[in-house]
Amino acid sequence: MTSTIDEAAGDETLHARALRLTGRRIVHVVPHLNVNGGIKVALQQAEILGDLGLESLVATPRPASSPFPRYRATLATWDAVEPRASDIVIGHWPEALERFVAAHPDRRRMRRIYHAQACFYTRRDQPRDEAPDLDVYAQHTVLRPDIELFAVSREVQRYFLYAFGRPSRRVPNWIDTRLFTPDPSLRVRGRVGLLRHRDYGGDNSPADAPLVDALDARGFEVVVLAGSEEEVADGLRRCELFVSASRGEPNGWRRTEGFQLPTAEAMACGCLVVSVDTGGVGDHLIDGATGVLVDADDSVDAATLQGRLVAATVRVAHNPDRTLLAERAATTVRTAFCRERVAEQLVVALAEPAPSAPRRPVPSARWTL
Repeated sequence: MTSTIDEAAGDETLHARALRLTGRRIVHVVPHLNVNGGIKVALQQAEILGDLGLESLVATPRPASSPFPRYRATLATWDAVEPRASDIVIGHWPEALERFVAAHPDRRRMRRIYHAQACFYTRRDQPRDEAPDLDVYAQHTVLRPDIELFAVSREVQRYFLYAFGRPSRRVPNWIDTRLFTPDPSLRVRGRVGLLRHRDYGGDNSPADAPLVDALDARGFEVVVLAGSEEEVADGLRRCELFVSASRGEPNGWRRTEGFQLPTAEAMACGCLVVSVDTGGVGDHLIDGATGVLVDADDSVDAATLQGRLVAATVRVAHNPDRTLLAERAATTVRTAFCRERVAEQLVVALAEPAPSAPRRPVPSARWTL
């Protein structure tokens, strides 16, 4: 019987590569089952691989129900996963991968992969020895040659290469276009969506009251989105614009968004998106072509950032080509980050040998170590 992915992709190469993984169990290791973008990615990947006929499951420390029940993924506790030498273990958090492997000596013989959802680095004005968490992160994952690296975006790939000299394979997030889909009949002119939930979809900035007030003062109807995936998707379909103010967590060590699920999901719903230029958001949001990016490095304070976001929102709301811009954005996400396309990238990454390091690392001005 042909899987839904095989039928949709129509790609014999994908099926052949999946066959090369037959007999190998893929274990996605997570530290909890909270409402979080990384958890959603693990569940999505387990469903993709399961639909290809492969044995794949999501392992958590304690029994729990899935916060995203729409994704068909087998759940198990860490203790219930008996080690097999042929296992492929994918850690979506570095500390979870380390703890899972340390719990059983045989697991160190397995193929281990860290799928990075973000970059971690020090602030430009901060000595490295004042960022102990960064050293722990590096020790557990990127500095260990026995652990392969998957990166959720090109920015994370550049970071690994520049900071640690480690190559990685890019496996982006999958945007569920079955759920995040546009409906022009519901869209309200001038309505702006912001995301409230701190953890949902990987967004680390709850809707900020001053930003809401500033947008309201410019005549926008601001809707703070919250709740389940289905509720957020329904809210996005009713918004003309979406604003993301997330730029990471400057709290001792610096974190930047690896992919920015909320912006991509908003684009898939037909929203005009204004976002801080952080991490891998540029993989899907091209400034002036599929949305608007606002620069905000460490030197930009909150008030200045708010002013830039509001000004950009006003400009795009009055852009005579805004409908074309929104349609182009939706097409980009629904084509490049759909289930079928990400399935191909995931299977290729799992079936092929780890990449070798290029001769020269690629620097970036975004981060320093």
